[in-house]
Amino acid sequence: MDQTLTTERLTLRMPERRDAKAFAQILGHDLVAPQTGGFWVGYDIRSAEGRIDISRARWISQRAYEWLMECEGEVVGYIGLFQTSKGWEIGYAVHPDHWRKGFAREAVSTVIDAHMKHHPAAPLRAIIQTGNDGSRALVEALGFSPYPGTTTSYCFARDSHVDVWTLVHPGSQEHHLYEAAQ
Repeated sequence: MDQTLTTERLTLRMPERRDAKAFAQILGHDLVAPQTGGFWVGYDIRSAEGRIDISRARWISQRAYEWLMECEGEVVGYIGLFQTSKGWEIGYAVHPDHWRKGFAREAVSTVIDAHMKHHPAAPLRAIIQTGNDGSRALVEALGFSPYPGTTTSYCFARDSHVDVWTLVHPGSQEHHLYEAAQ
């Protein structure tokens, strides 16, 4: 997987320690963290440095890839692709100052293309908390289909299990099996 990807307006690049403050400001934001599973409100610079170190190590194992979204030199968001026991999962966050500008759509679309190039048969999922209708609409617009019903997932920011939707990308084998069962 490429450490740097580009879109019309964004550069998606592997985070470096110098990005810890921006990383923490995005993922620890009180409007962002509760919509993620693995981050909490007030996510701090030291935690971000540790996560960045781990992220860089995970590139080597090719089990996870994380990029920062940069527009005109400013970090505006984050996107990751993670291997799980059920295939691959995509997750992303944009700082609220940059919501509704199309950055998430550009980044997600680009990472989907990269995933399909490197892992064409591997399932690709998006796990989205119920109530996050904007994120669900975005991945559905990019072709993801929802599994019926909801499941639960732990959310650090809420310190509880929350209901989530599971959506699967149409290019994955899993999507075709799901469609065949319908």
